[in-house]
Amino acid sequence: MTIEMTSLEEAGLHRPQIEALLRHIEAYVDAGKIPGFALLIARDDAIALRHYYGLADPVAQTPITDATLYRIYSMSKPITSVALLQLAEAGLVDLQDLVGDYIPSFRNIQVLAGGSTLEPLYRPAIEPVRVWHLLTHTAGLTYGFHNQTILDTLYRQHASELNLPADLTLGDLVDRYAQLGLLFDPGHGWNYSVATDVVGRLIEVISGRRLSEYLRTEIFEPLGMMDTTFEVDADQLGRVGGLYLRTEGDGMHRLGGPVPERRVFPVDMGGGGLYSTIDDYLRFALMLLHRGSLDGSRILGPRTVDLMTTNHLPGGADAIDLCRYHPQPIDEPGKGFGLGVSVVTNAAAAKNFSLDGEFGWGGMASTNFFIAPRDQLSVIFMTQLIPSSAYAFGHEIHRMLIPALTS
Repeated sequence: MTIEMTSLEEAGLHRPQIEALLRHIEAYVDAGKIPGFALLIARDDAIALRHYYGLADPVAQTPITDATLYRIYSMSKPITSVALLQLAEAGLVDLQDLVGDYIPSFRNIQVLAGGSTLEPLYRPAIEPVRVWHLLTHTAGLTYGFHNQTILDTLYRQHASELNLPADLTLGDLVDRYAQLGLLFDPGHGWNYSVATDVVGRLIEVISGRRLSEYLRTEIFEPLGMMDTTFEVDADQLGRVGGLYLRTEGDGMHRLGGPVPERRVFPVDMGGGGLYSTIDDYLRFALMLLHRGSLDGSRILGPRTVDLMTTNHLPGGADAIDLCRYHPQPIDEPGKGFGLGVSVVTNAAAAKNFSLDGEFGWGGMASTNFFIAPRDQLSVIFMTQLIPSSAYAFGHEIHRMLIPALTS
């Protein structure tokens, strides 16, 4: 399916408000805070806005085009979660299954109870880790970059996704996570974590295929996402945008050498290793908007997408109420978490022009997407600035875009 273009007016968007939004984000580029950006807004199946500003790589003077490849980092997570749900639909795994039944290192897992990084103290977990715990980030796993607990430090020392040996497999890495233990008992808190990398390993074990192969054949090819990959080839390499780090004083510094890296991580990290284009990710978003199908390709059943985009946190809680430590990616009321995506449960509580029932997620290089099914709205924002907490682009796009809706 060729995705058609429409005007802002036909899409029910107030042009002066959208122009104000664009000027607002363009100011970040003009001030040297981000290299450039791409913003795509679609309603129903038509693109109402495709706006590029700045450069994909100011050092190399590379322009932003439709073909620009972005490291989407954690925007890989919804894709990996969809893949696991496909296996659930096929009857090969149940959301209540014990992860240890598929990954032995997760049997009899321990919870960190104190001590120090030199002598951590553990106790047995009172609950086993289940598949749904991984999909909802309630398993008790963590990320080293949180830098809040002893376990975060242990992750940085022994299982950092930014410093992995070239010969390490995803299975080896997941076993390291299990050996380091949990931050809390499964189901008893919310902590953004490597859980989706464990989901990626589950997919490999259950399907008998490498994660990259599974995603390519079961999601990317059926949806026509031909540029989405864990490893860029020679033809794609020149289209990869430069990766920048925010510096003191709100400047930015280019990371890496003059030639972009072929891979984000040496292993297929289901939680953050993919490259994609804005058009490829739109096709994934439209599949979710259409409740599992696009162009005659059924990726998930409609009710499965409904389940995925429903808040699964215990007692219907907001993620912020279950967080043991802050900051977290969901640090505002009115947001729960589904099976791989955040979910707005109470737009009024969020105080951010959110829309009830919208869902989405972002990535470490400040990429972001959200879908509002009731308004048939899909929004994708791409740039390449680390960390994602440098500027609140998701918040600011909501604050200025949602008031532009006229229908």
